[in-house]
Amino acid sequence: MPVGKRLILLVDDDPDDIELLDEAFSSLSHLPELLTAQSGRQALDLLLNRPTDQLPDLIILDYNMPDMTGAEVLGSLRNVDRFNHILKVVWSTSDASLYEKICKENGATHFFRKPDNIEEIHTLAMKLLAL
Repeated sequence: MPVGKRLILLVDDDPDDIELLDEAFSSLSHLPELLTAQSGRQALDLLLNRPTDQLPDLIILDYNMPDMTGAEVLGSLRNVDRFNHILKVVWSTSDASLYEKICKENGATHFFRKPDNIEEIHTLAMKLLAL
């Protein structure tokens, strides 16, 4: 991976949300490398089987997924020391403060509401790359 290039893992069960955020990242001048997983279990498998020097810099988790919530994934990641340095954020269609509290207690640094339009998605992509 070239110096300065971010590696991001996006975990979301909605292919449309993955595609929209991928397109937003692609429009930026500092294009990150994007890995995707469509479930919490798939994300954990990917991370557990990846060499430490190839772990992502940032993990973006959907909160509401059918197999595991974003908070449950965060809880699993907290138990593995080699994942502690990775920034973790959650995005959700819900802006429930309880979800945000649970996620932050489990290691998320930020909680974002999923954007409603393309302009907001681009703004979020820039915020995520600035973390």
